[in-house]
Amino acid sequence: MKIHVLIVAVLGVATLAQAQTGQTSQQTTASKVVLKKIKTEKSSAGTITFYEDASNTGVIHATDPVNYPFYPPVMGLHHPTWANCGIYLKTIDARMALHSLEHGALWVTFKPTTEARKLAFLQTLVKGNPYRLMSLEARQTADVVLTVWGVQLVVSTWDEKAIKDFADQYTNGPTTPEPGAPCSGGVKP
Repeated sequence: MKIHVLIVAVLGVATLAQAQTGQTSQQTTASKVVLKKIKTEKSSAGTITFYEDASNTGVIHATDPVNYPFYPPVMGLHHPTWANCGIYLKTIDARMALHSLEHGALWVTFKPTTEARKLAFLQTLVKGNPYRLMSLEARQTADVVLTVWGVQLVVSTWDEKAIKDFADQYTNGPTTPEPGAPCSGGVKP
């Protein structure tokens, strides 16, 4: 009986200490990714920005929440399981999408207000390519964004040829950390 009372007392003190400091046993702190712009280039479809991972977290897997500086993110901490490439008309876990980017995927994101004709073109761009991924991303500022590992095209002018050129140049392109790694066999988000 005395042992049980002692355990309850110790647990009570620990709980009180956590409450006073604002901590709980269920609280998790999100990891933060810090990116640095290396350069920007103009495209007839918008601005292409190149980034480096200033926090050196790119190869680290994380199942806990991650704070990215913007959406969609271009690199950094990512989930141990990648998202299968394909077309998703919903928001997907950015950490899983980033793992796909590490394997060479192009991630095409759009806002809920994107015009049907643009969505149709983007679906054609993604469909049938085993290294392309498309999903909704309401948190982005532009209507359409194309992202690969470390590089992002923010579309400000609708130019289908320039969008396709970017997709063709960077899908499994020069910034891919693990070229040829699968974009299937992960999970369907």
